Amino acid sequence: VEVEDREVEVKEVFENYTNLEKECEAAKQPVSVELQ
Repeated sequence: VEVEDREVEVKEVFENYTNLEKECEAAKQPVSVELQ
């Protein structure tokens, strides 16, 4: 049971990290467009 809980935690952290990356990419795009 403990191992399964740990796997769920890792998945949630990975998903949060992926979402953060997507938000950063989305935030960078308008800035790069303004620079051009």
